[in-house]
Amino acid sequence: MSTLHGSWVLLAAAFCSLVSCGEGRTAPPQPFELTQVVAARIAAGEADLAPTPTVPGLEAWQVEEVNGMVTMLANSRGRLREVPLDSIREDFGPAAIPTLALAMTATVRPAAERVAAAELLGTLPHPAAAEVLMRAVEDSLEPWLRRWCAYHLPATGVDRFVPRLIQRLNYEQDQETFVWLATALARYRNYSGIPALLDLRQRGLVGVWLAATGEPKRRWMRGLCAGPFGDSR
Repeated sequence: MSTLHGSWVLLAAAFCSLVSCGEGRTAPPQPFELTQVVAARIAAGEADLAPTPTVPGLEAWQVEEVNGMVTMLANSRGRLREVPLDSIREDFGPAAIPTLALAMTATVRPAAERVAAAELLGTLPHPAAAEVLMRAVEDSLEPWLRRWCAYHLPATGVDRFVPRLIQRLNYEQDQETFVWLATALARYRNYSGIPALLDLRQRGLVGVWLAATGEPKRRWMRGLCAGPFGDSR
């Protein structure tokens, strides 16, 4: 009996020792909760993979007005350009996208009007407008149209097409289009094309190409890459 009592005393003493030793210890840290972070990332990914939202159509007279804005922009200079740009943004909005898409891809229209349609699409911060421009960048057989669409795409503010721009950058054969694809990516803070642009600059080719483009594009390139980059001299 004394032996059993002694065993219980030893066990009790050991237990008290363990408890007293653990009193000064802090609880192990809880695993870092990633639920909210992961949920936010999943939601963002689903938004990028979601189909491009549809836009409402226009009445026949409205289609005629949108086409009139395209023609006006193609033939306007200076402050007069703001009239069609503001009209598309404020009076028509995303509803003008299908009409502008047809105007941009219609090979029977003058090139200036097709470029104007691309610029008007760029003023609309809507995924459907960006999709039209991106499709032209990927699929158009006309290099000059691919260039202008790449130039105007970042103006939409839609960044879901960055992976497709990177893919197109890897396959683009037209050198000036490559320049504008790389600069479009840079506007999205993706600098995949900058090393190639700097190489082109060192070889003196960029200025030759930009000499044949509009002054706004030259100013954009100078502002983006600083200094004489893109200077036609």
